[in-house]
Amino acid sequence: MPRGRARAAGAAAAEGARNRARAAEKEREKLRRRELRKQLKRQRMEELGEDFVEEEDIERFELCNIVKVLDVVREKKKNSKMAFSLMRYVVFIGIYLFVVITQRNAWDAESMYGALGDYMTGAYRDPTSLELLSFGDLTTTGELWDWMENGLVPLLYVEQQTNYEPYPLWKDHTLMRFNRVTTGFRIAQRRSKRENCNLGNTKWDNFVPFGSCHARTYSQSLLGSVDREPFFSADAKTEYIYETVEVGLPGSGSFDVGYFQYFDLNQTFAKEKLRELKRQRWLNEGTQWCRIEAVVYNPNLGAFGVLQFVMDFDNSGFFKTRFNKEVINAANYANYVDAARAALEFVVVLLWGTYVLGVTTSAIVLAKLEKKTWVYFQDPINCLFTGQLVVFALIGGLWVTIVNDPSRSNLIVDRTQILDKSQGPPSFTSSVLLNQAYYIANGLNILLAVFRLLSFFRVNHNLSMLTDTLGFMIGELFQFGFVLLTLLVAFMLMTHIYFGQYLSQFSSLDDNFQNVFEFLFSQADFFILAEADFVAAYVFFIPFTFIMVFVVSNITIAIILDGYTAMQARMEQLMMSNIKVVVELSFLTQVWHGFVRSLQPIKRVVPKSWSVLETPNGAVLDRFTVPSRREVLEILTDQADYDNPVTVFSILKENLKDKNVDDDRLLSIFDRYDAWVDPIDIEPDMSELQIKQFTILKQSIYTIMADQKRIDAKINTLVEIFPTLP
Repeated sequence: MPRGRARAAGAAAAEGARNRARAAEKEREKLRRRELRKQLKRQRMEELGEDFVEEEDIERFELCNIVKVLDVVREKKKNSKMAFSLMRYVVFIGIYLFVVITQRNAWDAESMYGALGDYMTGAYRDPTSLELLSFGDLTTTGELWDWMENGLVPLLYVEQQTNYEPYPLWKDHTLMRFNRVTTGFRIAQRRSKRENCNLGNTKWDNFVPFGSCHARTYSQSLLGSVDREPFFSADAKTEYIYETVEVGLPGSGSFDVGYFQYFDLNQTFAKEKLRELKRQRWLNEGTQWCRIEAVVYNPNLGAFGVLQFVMDFDNSGFFKTRFNKEVINAANYANYVDAARAALEFVVVLLWGTYVLGVTTSAIVLAKLEKKTWVYFQDPINCLFTGQLVVFALIGGLWVTIVNDPSRSNLIVDRTQILDKSQGPPSFTSSVLLNQAYYIANGLNILLAVFRLLSFFRVNHNLSMLTDTLGFMIGELFQFGFVLLTLLVAFMLMTHIYFGQYLSQFSSLDDNFQNVFEFLFSQADFFILAEADFVAAYVFFIPFTFIMVFVVSNITIAIILDGYTAMQARMEQLMMSNIKVVVELSFLTQVWHGFVRSLQPIKRVVPKSWSVLETPNGAVLDRFTVPSRREVLEILTDQADYDNPVTVFSILKENLKDKNVDDDRLLSIFDRYDAWVDPIDIEPDMSELQIKQFTILKQSIYTIMADQKRIDAKINTLVEIFPTLP
């Protein structure tokens, strides 16, 4: 930790300890004085010949703190409003999460997802090497053709039952008992243009394999030097055309592009067509990207399984394989559970609309009051919630698009196959992208909801520790993030230069950044780096470990500790303030008080013990009959003087005569909020002479108060002996 921060943290901790010690000493002195007053009262009552009653000992003084009452009431009123907003938001988010979870149906989707993945990536025996290979082991185009013929087609086109009898026509091509292939499969490829090799010397052109080179393409070969011209087969008899195919229903606006080959539901014909395409070199040096797509339907789950085998061909001759699979519901509203979810979806939209209306109204009202257009959005919490409402709108738009996605509606279904209206195989490429975007947006929204809930935790000062710590440290941490990002980029470039040509995880910038970031959490393997380049491993690893692990990580921890220390200092200040009684409340106590307060309309049937309110000064009040917060504010707001918060209670009663406030209700206000002030607690900022004079004044006040109590006791005795005649 830097020296300045350590000194500041130590000073704050020491000041907090001194404040706690002073508060404890003050409480002990208060208890001592209270016990002394009891003894004096006992003596006076014995002098008057009356019994001393313990339970009537209520600690009241002639001085009261109006400002303290108002501060506590306003703090509690603010917390109550925030608690109501929290409950409303929790209901809103709870309904929303239930809707999203039921939409996702992760249990069934994962089961189908895993089953199809394990089944379709099974091993096959290579006809040349006789080795067992899987889709992920493919390294050459020849192996790819062999896998399609000997691995993909037998797995996809199941024509025999487990007893080796052929499937009936209306049951064939069913995988793992329940997953039936809809309409064969199709292969799509995208290609790059031929171009000059630009090697700097024409002599190298003599050794170019095909007389020219091919440009690089990007983003699934949709960008870059993409070739859209027809190309011919090896025997120059067949021309392959670049197509723009509308996927889903006509007019859907979703298109797929490339060179396509379609395979019907016949294993023999599919294998023959694959052999012919292999002979005609349909996949050749111009191929940059290839996708094999098939769709299965599971009636038990009411879902389609989209299978996509993707190959990215690199100009080095190497190609990467990946198997994408996605589970998509065949219908969004098919049963009573879906109907119930639809009703909850409507509730979510309705609640979202009320929030949007509330935010808009608040922003307009605040802008008019402050005469600044964007003043509402200067509060980070308001910006966070507004951003979440925008994300909700995006999610709603995506869901409406998914529900109305033409790829699934009005499919033509018979006993042997499923087709779309164009009589082609169903394609769910756009549906997969929509589903992925929808659930990514929901994940982001849940993260925003967590931050929003953390902001609501300020309803209780013990729960708000994390929120306040984040608030104190976020500015400094955000600025330090720029330094961290600069260092990460520098080390990322080092690893890319040193190890990019040897290790695949450092060859691309996105994978490189991910791996360097993981190195921060001690996941770096020095020996793998050393195998690639022994010298470069030391040049990178030692500075990275020293700077990022030993220095940067500890500075980050120091910033977090600074925020925590600032939060603790703030808590110490609040404990010394007027709202100490609110700060000390636990969350469960707040919940209980709020629950009991909500029972006001049915207070007659509430257990009597629930209505008992014991105050810190010893008074016992009825929770349902004491003045409400609104009433307290109406009574005392215009009586508050923040420069002189303490006033004489008798003077306050005189000032409130016009409001016809009952004395007992007024007493209960100061009893409830422990706002009586002992003259000895007043600590003015005076000179030594003034302090002596003030001490004499306080002693005089004590004498007057004692004499007044003695006179009151004698008057009460006389009234009892000589009652007033009617």
